[in-house]
Amino acid sequence: MGCGIYLGAGLMALPNELKQEKNKIATTSAWLILLDVYISDTVIWRLVNNTEDVTFQGNIYTKFPLEFAGISKNSSGTIPTVDLKISQVTREVYPYLFTYQGLIGKTVRVYVVNSAYLAADYSMLTYDFVVVDVDYDEQWVVFKLGMTNPLFKRYPMYTFLADWCNWDYGSAECGHTGNPCARTLASCRARNNSHRFGGFVGLSRIGFRIV
Repeated sequence: MGCGIYLGAGLMALPNELKQEKNKIATTSAWLILLDVYISDTVIWRLVNNTEDVTFQGNIYTKFPLEFAGISKNSSGTIPTVDLKISQVTREVYPYLFTYQGLIGKTVRVYVVNSAYLAADYSMLTYDFVVVDVDYDEQWVVFKLGMTNPLFKRYPMYTFLADWCNWDYGSAECGHTGNPCARTLASCRARNNSHRFGGFVGLSRIGFRIV
């Protein structure tokens, strides 16, 4: 793919158009790295390694010189880290480093997308990291990224409620667009989309149970 991302078993779950594009010998499209750098609760820095800005999922990603080392296999049992290099020539990164303690502990979300299919489902090509270390010189800021702390993960993954949909409105699982719904079964039925309802209608609506 040319992006340094190890797909593993996730390759089989890619949408067909992305599989076909990946297997082409020659193509006019490009595989791009998009970054969501969560600097604070209100500031998200969105960048793309491209010669022009890219609009993805309703957000504008600014063209910026960056290099992503990629994810590789690891047989040692340790959690792998990867290097993210962002150009420092324009000095745009410095203010964030000093204001937010080098961005240590901040989340970085990485998307691998194809420029010809920006509307495709990229859930299998989305990776969340945290900044574990940072170094910089006059040319580059190098962030060392590690995997997110599993203790911060929600478990179980879904909320098991009878009349509440787990899917975000308009997501690939939901598959519906238009005015946002109340994420209830009645709201889903009103949109003729109950076959995609992400709740558990077989559960009792009275009380709760901890398992």
